[in-house]
Amino acid sequence: MDKSLRNTLRNVVTQCRKILEEAVAEVLEGQFGIYTSGKLEDASRMEHLSSDDLEYREQLLIHLQHIQAAGTSGKAVKQLEKQIDRQEALISELQDFEEKLRRAANLNLEPDLNDGVVLNIAPLWELVPWSEAKKYWQELTAGKYEWSTIGKQLRAKGIVKC
Repeated sequence: MDKSLRNTLRNVVTQCRKILEEAVAEVLEGQFGIYTSGKLEDASRMEHLSSDDLEYREQLLIHLQHIQAAGTSGKAVKQLEKQIDRQEALISELQDFEEKLRRAANLNLEPDLNDGVVLNIAPLWELVPWSEAKKYWQELTAGKYEWSTIGKQLRAKGIVKC
């Protein structure tokens, strides 16, 4: 890689890191009451946070205290950043899973063993690692299995497209 391209990439990465740091600071300040100046909002004033969010806030504070106690060596900071990234990725994945699960649960469908496994699992197509489930879901919503109990329920709920 030539020097010019390497310098350009370094500058882009530096700018991205700065934007990311600013975004994280905004979330910490706006949502969790943790300010870059070191000021902390009292937890009792964080009424908008759920119990899970309050627990996450406490974990963030513990990490920040650890950073301060260990000093701000590059290695320690990078390790903590990786841990935070992993936790945020897990939270995002769990929130995505929860959304998909709610969508399936909100259909309020009664499974019928006479329809077979494939039609009963089709409404869960976003949750199961089986491509056939999505195919059958699309066919169900297109009205292909109108004879099935699942198909009749979907039609009654106005989910069948035809």
